[in-house]
Amino acid sequence: MNSTPTSTNRRRRYCNLNIMSKKHKKRKHSFTSKETPEENAKIVLVEEKTRKANEEMQKHTKKNNKMKSKKKNKIKRTDTSLIPKASKTPQSSVEHNGIAKTSNNKQQEIGSQQSKFLGRAVANSVLDFKVKQKEEIIKDGVTLVLFYQYVEPPWSASEHQAALDYATKSGDKFGLTGRMRIAKEGFNCTLTGSYDGVRDWCAALRKWCPNNFNNTEFKFTDNLPEGQRFPKLHAFSVDEIVNYGLAGSRAPPIIKYGGCHLEPDDYHKKMAENDTVIIDVRNHYEANIGRFEPPSEGAKWLDPMMRKSTEFPVWLDKPETKEMLRGKQVLMYCTGGIRCERASALLRQKIENEEDTKELGIKGVYQLQGGIDKYFKEFPDGGKISKISLKCCPLLYLYVALISILNDRILER
Repeated sequence: MNSTPTSTNRRRRYCNLNIMSKKHKKRKHSFTSKETPEENAKIVLVEEKTRKANEEMQKHTKKNNKMKSKKKNKIKRTDTSLIPKASKTPQSSVEHNGIAKTSNNKQQEIGSQQSKFLGRAVANSVLDFKVKQKEEIIKDGVTLVLFYQYVEPPWSASEHQAALDYATKSGDKFGLTGRMRIAKEGFNCTLTGSYDGVRDWCAALRKWCPNNFNNTEFKFTDNLPEGQRFPKLHAFSVDEIVNYGLAGSRAPPIIKYGGCHLEPDDYHKKMAENDTVIIDVRNHYEANIGRFEPPSEGAKWLDPMMRKSTEFPVWLDKPETKEMLRGKQVLMYCTGGIRCERASALLRQKIENEEDTKELGIKGVYQLQGGIDKYFKEFPDGGKISKISLKCCPLLYLYVALISILNDRILER
């Protein structure tokens, strides 16, 4: 007959636990009455293994820290002659010849503000210099650069040929690969190379023609895998850097008619306004890959359903398109910003010169500066109003290059 545990049994269990605790005074575990001596031995073994693993982890961490410190010491330091020497003047302001000198703290604050204005090219304080020492630039892998530049007035035939020759020779010199579309109206390039090679070539391009390229926005993506390097450099002549069928005198001047450029943050806010439409200036197959999806109470997204950019002027002249633009703010976007340049200029030219477009009462024409490429750098999560998921972001730059090649092949056909 089964019976409940007696007080004698309870005392025996207590005594057994007491004996075990004496054997393992150094241990932190408090064993329960259900654990057998064999189970206790297993726990001790696990604790010993955990202790050894923690010791190994600490040794590994110390080793990594030493390696990192060695790498940082190898980084080329800024010339110390550029660092202002610490002043012996007291921290309070001192009047000298009727002019009040600011304290050291204020001087460092002013120096810091100046360095921001100059792009932080030179360390203006000892503190700033120490921060720059900690920055480590990784130059491994492939660097991708995307850029375009319209030239106004357009180059002559001889200037165009000189630009084509320069691009080819200098690109080979700096080890670049990729595609350069060069027209009388400017450059449209998707290039790969080494970290230094790509940046040195961009700097050389600015020196070669500063009037046209000093304000060019070069978009760099570093540390890409070797498989994303283009096999060779192909610089070729075209009538337009984006084929709208508006070459020469038919092209609306961008300086005169170009849309207002909005940085990603401002563009993001504009999409939430309800008196707004967003025109996707890309081809329809690109729009299917991913597009902006504004909030339901915000802007309305429009897809011109274009197979190629030459269809955009035709779509813009359709009566149903004009009704959709009536009384609205017009936002435009594309992959890198280049297609919006001519598209926005075309719409603004029509607003100013064509009566049927002028009477629509369009409130403004805006475009996304740097395109989707720049928007994703500002909003890596898609801004929470985009259909393009975060999973697509690492592939975005490869996608940009691929679309550029596909567009070129379509135009060549």
